[in-house]
Amino acid sequence: IKSHDLAVVPTYSFAANPPIHQPISISIIMIKGILIVNNHGKPRLTKFYQSVPTEAKQQQIIRRVYQQVCQRPDNFCNYLEGRSIPEWNDTKLIY
Repeated sequence: IKSHDLAVVPTYSFAANPPIHQPISISIIMIKGILIVNNHGKPRLTKFYQSVPTEAKQQQIIRRVYQQVCQRPDNFCNYLEGRSIPEWNDTKLIY
C-alpha cells in the first residue's frame, strides 16, 4: 500500500484511553479512457488517460470494448463490468 492511498482517521474507544489513529484505505476513481465509436466500429475519437504501451494494444482495447457494447440488447443498462478486457478488469464501462 502506498502512503498516498491511506488516510488517518481517529477511532474512539469507550474507555478513558485517548483516540487511536488507524490508517484506512481510500480507493481513487479515475477515467481510464474515452472512446467514441460509430455504429460500424470505427473509432472517431479516442483518448487514453491510462498509459497503453502500443497503438496495437489500443486498437485491441477499442475492439474489445466495441464487441462488448454492440452485443448488449437495447433494454439493458448503460454500464457493464470490464472483466473481458484484461487491462481494465476492475473497471466499469459506461456507454
